[in-house]
Order: sequence, then structure tokens, then C-alpha cells
Amino acid sequence: MAVPKHERNDEIQSILVIHQGALGDFILALPALRVLRKTFPKARSVIMGYPRILELVEKRFYAEEIVSVDRRGMASFFVRGGTLDAGLSGFFGTFDLIGVFGKDGEGPLIGNLRRVCEGRILHINPFPPEQDRIHLSEHLLRELRRYSLSIPGQEPKLYLTRADQEWGKNYFRRKGLTASESLETIIIHPGSGSKKKVWPVERFVDVV
Repeated sequence: MAVPKHERNDEIQSILVIHQGALGDFILALPALRVLRKTFPKARSVIMGYPRILELVEKRFYAEEIVSVDRRGMASFFVRGGTLDAGLSGFFGTFDLIGVFGKDGEGPLIGNLRRVCEGRILHINPFPPEQDRIHLSEHLLRELRRYSLSIPGQEPKLYLTRADQEWGKNYFRRKGLTASESLETIIIHPGSGSKKKVWPVERFVDVV
């Protein structure tokens, strides 16, 4: 039996990822985004979410373009069986593959995306089962393996521009650190937006 066009990796020419998480969650999703990028290297990649976060990856390996999820008409896609925004329907319909990071696999959003997009739609649950003691990045990679998508490596990586590097050098200079001291600096950022996700303080102390 012939494999549908949108399910053949070599036929995927455009990818949309929808990720509405905050900064920490997005960084932990980078290994999963890398899998998609490496699996479909010729595909145009677009990420939808919050621009203040997505600017970390725009035109930096992960995405050629970023788009805001806070846009007119988007609310219609979160209502089951309603009238969908025509402009966004056309936009979603242009993609061969859409990856949705979200808790509800068969909720209104994915259901409505199936109405307007003939491409492949992947649901990636960002919440591992409570009984699983697993790093979130590994959990997201495990989610992709359900779709036979996997490559080695799971460390989150950002691709810095020259402007980013100059900003960092100037920052450390303003803080009174020499160039060699800045290279040996580790930044610890404890905390979380949810008490259920906060790492115990004693473990942060151990890391320090």
C-alpha cells in the first residue's frame, strides 16, 4: 500500500510547530525541535507561540520564521465545531506537518487543525506522567519517538549571533569580570512558574 505523501519524510516541505509554553519550557523543548529540523532539513520551518520567547530561535537553525499565537482569529481554533477564521485556515492549510505541544491530544485545537490541514499532525504532550521520574527534554524526545522520529543528542542548544556574543561580553564587562573570568562563569536560575515543577532547593545547592 502506498504511503500518503504527507507521511513520507522526503515529501515534507513545510513544518509548523505550535508551542505556547514559557521560556523554561521552550528551552527544554529545543532537543525535540532539533529532531524535527534534522529529520526534515529541507523543509521551511515556522514556529508559532510568543514572539518574546521565540526570538531566541528565529533565523537561528530552528526556524526561518516565527509567528504570534496571540493573533486575530486564533480563538476560533480553540472552540470545538465552530466557524474557523478564514485567514488562519488558509495559513494552517499550507503546511505538510504541524507539531502541537499541548496537553489535550484530541482537543479543539488539533481537531480544528485537522479540518483545515491535509498534512500530518503530531501531538506532543508536554507533561510526562506523574509516576515517571524523567527529565522533560527526554520525555519530549520520547513523545517524538512515538512517530518514529529520533536522532542522537538531547542537550538544549541555542545558536548565538555575533550581536548576542557582543552583548554578553559587554554585560560581563559592566559587572567587572575579565574575559577569562566570564568564560568560567556559570549562571544558576532557580525557580519555576509552577510549584509542581520547582526543583528542590537542596538540589540547586548541590549543583552550585
